[in-house]
Amino acid sequence: MDILLNVDQLTNYRKTQIKTFIKCAKNHKMVLKILANTKKTKNLPVLKQYIHKDNLIKSEPIYFLNYCIWQPGLIFNIFNKKPKLAIIWGEVTRLNSWVILILKRLNLINTEIILWTHGIYGRENYFLKNLRLLYLHLSDFLLVYSSYSKNLLIRNGINREKIFVIGNSIERESEYSLKTNLQKNSKNLNLLFVGRKSKRKKLFLIEEIIRDWDEEFFLTFTCIGPDIKFFKEYNFKKSKLILVPAIYDPKVLQNYINSSDYGVCPDHIGLFCITCINSGLPIISHNNYSLHGPEGHTLIPEKNLINIKFPINLYNLKKSIIKAYSQKELFSQRPLEISQTLNDEFKTKYVNKSIKNFMDTRFAANKKL
Repeated sequence: MDILLNVDQLTNYRKTQIKTFIKCAKNHKMVLKILANTKKTKNLPVLKQYIHKDNLIKSEPIYFLNYCIWQPGLIFNIFNKKPKLAIIWGEVTRLNSWVILILKRLNLINTEIILWTHGIYGRENYFLKNLRLLYLHLSDFLLVYSSYSKNLLIRNGINREKIFVIGNSIERESEYSLKTNLQKNSKNLNLLFVGRKSKRKKLFLIEEIIRDWDEEFFLTFTCIGPDIKFFKEYNFKKSKLILVPAIYDPKVLQNYINSSDYGVCPDHIGLFCITCINSGLPIISHNNYSLHGPEGHTLIPEKNLINIKFPINLYNLKKSIIKAYSQKELFSQRPLEISQTLNDEFKTKYVNKSIKNFMDTRFAANKKL
């Protein structure tokens, strides 16, 4: 084994990165193995063409206190197979990653340790922030999603030479198109969310607003996600809530984008941000970037965003929705302009190129040893 790639959860939205890592290894005639949780692979048809029994090491994570994770087989495979590179999922809660980093610092393993990580967000308390920085300091190199993440790490003392931005992109990006305005009724406002309904995204606030909506226009919120089991539609006096099970086909999702006026995620937005902006759909959220995922820093008030004032509560969210309605026609005429605000690092072409450049550099450096 030349390269060990550790991804704790195999998901379709990591396909671009995984595919590129595999392709780089193949081009250099190197053997790459993926160590990952396999319980959900049946629901990942996009990944099946790249991951199979010959390159997958099954490793079902063991959870401690719902936060800390032990990834069985990770330490063993680094010691036993002695890969030249180990690209490890870089969350501070991975207990055996700590062990590996410490062993590397003690010169007990020769494998180059690369953390694939969000880095820090900038919202952590003093203890968590410094714990994460210590963890990241121990690695040989860091792969982060965005220049915002890189700059934040540099400002907090991480050597810029060890940080590489590999970007992030939506799956099958080229199959999406610019939004077309299907809704002509000025008395409607249609909101869309695609993704997991985690509490920190505060989608429950939208559902509360929907139930008591009493404004002059009709409000519809469509929520599409993997944690929704059955299609459901709830009608209220002047609003509607539509719950839709996960959709992975861009052509089907494009229909929902076309029939929506805004994407909405009150807090902690991630790849959904890219899905919207890529097609020219404006977003209702906030621009406190430290509270979002790394994709959130592409949000720009009045350019692609209706900003929610803090604190994120029912009153401020409703106020932003009403503002969004007043600016609906303005934004509906600007899908191309909105799409052009998307940073290059959130496009597939950038992801492919940046990973290839990083891997080529590491392969060349290892050949000299």
